[in-house]
Amino acid sequence: MTVSFDQISSASNPLIKQMRSLERKKGRHETGLFLAEGARLIEQALAQGWQIETLIVSNSGATREHVVQLAQKARTQGARLVQVPDRLASSIARKDNPQAVIAAIRQRDLDLHALPQTDPGMWIGLYECRDPGDLFDPDARRR
Repeated sequence: MTVSFDQISSASNPLIKQMRSLERKKGRHETGLFLAEGARLIEQALAQGWQIETLIVSNSGATREHVVQLAQKARTQGARLVQVPDRLASSIARKDNPQAVIAAIRQRDLDLHALPQTDPGMWIGLYECRDPGDLFDPDARRR
């Protein structure tokens, strides 16, 4: 399976600057986007119906079959696909071990009253969660 990507190699490209700005609250507020790093987290976002605006794939990631399949799925849901050199992907990523795939995802602003009231279960609100992937990973270590 092949998928075509836009190619960006310059750190001064406006899209790269925008992706970097999403690390800051101001950037997220101005764009209505947030970053998700890693194939598993992005797969979960797609499965839950989150709108991926841009999917950044590193050169090394673009050779992995599961990343190509993820990119194809994101494209069918309207995402722009961009391939960048590994060093540029590392400059966007916030993690110490940069991921091969990074997504800019549209935020959802829901009022509490808009949430479904069919399940009387417990709700949890998070503030400045450092690794949201751990929330969805049943194998994540408890700290």
